[in-house]
Amino acid sequence: MLRNLLLISFIVITVFESAAQADEEQIIRWSESRKLKWSDFVYEKSLSTVNMEKATIFPMIKCRFKQLNELLSVHVDVFMDRQKSFTSDTITTELLAHEQLHFDIAELYGRMIRKESTKLIQNKEMTYEMIETMIKNKLSAYEKFQKLYDTETKHGTSIKQQKFWHNKIWQMLDDLDDYKSH
Repeated sequence: MLRNLLLISFIVITVFESAAQADEEQIIRWSESRKLKWSDFVYEKSLSTVNMEKATIFPMIKCRFKQLNELLSVHVDVFMDRQKSFTSDTITTELLAHEQLHFDIAELYGRMIRKESTKLIQNKEMTYEMIETMIKNKLSAYEKFQKLYDTETKHGTSIKQQKFWHNKIWQMLDDLDDYKSH
């Protein structure tokens, strides 16, 4: 059983990119009270000429398994890697709000993973494979959701869609308030 735990922990950490690699000064943990600033991003003047994007954020979801005796827990962290988040625009507040919502979406999926893992752990018949499959499925849905957000908001340039998505995400976050980052 411990062997399975170690194997799954290794797979999960590999899949989600370990926060241990990121220096504490390099990461920003998601917090409802701490909004992103342009100084949280690396300035790169040529960014907009590469792929027409003026900013890109690198949010990360890290899952760790812990076991004490027969009790299993899953700890989920949501953060952004400052060294992998870039901008060529340090003025436009709408663009910053768009990148913030990408970060909020990462927290949303972190909450979804926390909620589902809590349900699975309460099920005495649950296996590590069930949790691993759930996490992989949530992360796949997360990637699709991030792409849909960019598409529908035209990378934040559609003010109407941006407002719609902001309201949608924050309603979903409120619905999952019991599972927020601590």
